[in-house]
Amino acid sequence: KTFKMISTTYRNHCKHFGLRMNLIAGIINHELGF
Repeated sequence: KTFKMISTTYRNHCKHFGLRMNLIAGIINHELGF
C-alpha cells in the first residue's frame, strides 16, 4: 500500500517535471525565434 502511494507520487512528479521542461523549451524556442 505504501509502495503504491510512493509510485503514484513519483509518477506525478515525473509528469510535472516533463510539463516544466516543455514550458522552458517553449520559452527558449520563442526567445530564439524558432
